[in-house]
Amino acid sequence: MRWLLIILTLRDIRVRYKQSAIGVVWALLQPLLTVAIFTLILGRIVKIPTQNVPYVLFCTVALLPWQYFQQAFTQGSASLVMLSGMLSKIYFPRLMAPIANVLTHLVDFSVTFILVLALMVWFKVAPGWPVMFLPFFMMLMVLFALSIALWLSILNALYRDVQYALPFMAQISLYLSPVLYPVNMVPEGYQWLYKLNPLVGIIEGFRWCLLSKLNITLDVGAVLISVLVILMCLAGGLVFFNSRVKTIVDRI
Repeated sequence: MRWLLIILTLRDIRVRYKQSAIGVVWALLQPLLTVAIFTLILGRIVKIPTQNVPYVLFCTVALLPWQYFQQAFTQGSASLVMLSGMLSKIYFPRLMAPIANVLTHLVDFSVTFILVLALMVWFKVAPGWPVMFLPFFMMLMVLFALSIALWLSILNALYRDVQYALPFMAQISLYLSPVLYPVNMVPEGYQWLYKLNPLVGIIEGFRWCLLSKLNITLDVGAVLISVLVILMCLAGGLVFFNSRVKTIVDRI
């Protein structure tokens, strides 16, 4: 099963960059251009407060997990449809399809992480001891993307119009997460509702791990809420996926 997962993951990577002139460089250009636009408009013109952290660094660190999540759940939702020919011919654990697709985007994540490291060197920001918790928040990032991909891969196979809603969902997640602004800008009365979004705890965790020396602190409560919501979504996604996937071949 491990080798099957590796083969499917490598296949998805090859398909993703097949006939691409610049390959994985796209993974660097997208966050670079996005950060440049947001820095100009929100950092220079609107001047959103970022706790004395350079806005370009503040935004790029947050884009690191958000961009991974956005790509992983969007592409992961199409994982069963993309393998429809294989599903109808051979048997393999169907769960491997969304898992492999979600893991594929760790390549883009790694490329974007190089941009973050370059900015940290440019601004002379060294990570403190909280950086040891970065793998934990990366794990939460992957599990959250997988949990959503499990739900959407089945729904997309059953109702193809789901794919048209995905870009809108991805865009909404950007504004409902603390990517472009700090959490403290959200009115206190809505903080509890806002933190039900697991990306809040994940993004704040990334900032704490990498920018702790710039007086970035961690909201432990937000992280605990994120962990709880992710586990609930993952458990529900596994149950939903396994209960519907047996009959999904006839609908694809």
